[in-house]
Amino acid sequence: MFGSEVLLVLALAVFTAALVRARPAGRREPSSPSSGLVDAETVRGFALIGAAALALLAVVAAAVGVLARHDQAEGLAVIGLFGYVAYLALMVPLSGWLSRR
Repeated sequence: MFGSEVLLVLALAVFTAALVRARPAGRREPSSPSSGLVDAETVRGFALIGAAALALLAVVAAAVGVLARHDQAEGLAVIGLFGYVAYLALMVPLSGWLSRR
């Protein structure tokens, strides 16, 4: 049963990376510190790093499922999904704060 969670985690990582890479970077002038806009390149970098970490987690969960117990692999995949959602939720405010510094 761990295979479906591993595929879900891997699919989410690939979809996020494809979505971020497919969008054009778009040229814009650097925003002033008081504008409150988030730098698109910073968000893009955060999203790609998160997608790579999620793909690595899928590989680790698959290895744990094959070599060890299935319930540990399922737990690892579910914790990874929730951690990735929390990472994405914190990414935008953090990148906005970093762009204002």
